[in-house]
Amino acid sequence: MTGAPIPNKIVGNILLYKNAGTVLDLGAGWGRNALFLAASGFKVTCVDNNDNQINTFKQKALDLGIAANIEKANIEDYDITWSYDVIVSTSVLHFIKNPKKVIDNMKEHTKTSGLNVISVFTKENPDRNFDYLFEKNELRNYYKDWEILVYNEYLSDLEQHDNLGPHRHFIAEIIAQKI
Repeated sequence: MTGAPIPNKIVGNILLYKNAGTVLDLGAGWGRNALFLAASGFKVTCVDNNDNQINTFKQKALDLGIAANIEKANIEDYDITWSYDVIVSTSVLHFIKNPKKVIDNMKEHTKTSGLNVISVFTKENPDRNFDYLFEKNELRNYYKDWEILVYNEYLSDLEQHDNLGPHRHFIAEIIAQKI
């Protein structure tokens, strides 16, 4: 796995529960989570709608010699056609107007004993300029019919990206297993 990107922390925790299988990464961006999982032995398919991110992903995968498929689509309208062992969506669902539709699609297309791994921004964020911010425990409540393996709501570490000054986000994250 030398050279593979460091994943989002919650995605790295997938390896505590699964060490192989099929993964769908919805809103993969430039692919840090997908490339990490592919390098860890998973068969990965990604979906993103940003051409620059897709091109960056393809180049990084090529540079690392990692096989992963990427499709261009808006995850809000994306029809998942297969069932997966793991479906991931990190730092994406707060950018769409109807995350429940995406979560329902994820849940429906996850194999029994499979995982959904999600991180989202919550309403505690001082910058409320997002299409959808989750209420306290809302993400957990979407999975009340699954086994919740990990659930956290917290204030992120200080970060800086996208030409923004140092900032933090309030985040909810979950790893849930279909029973």
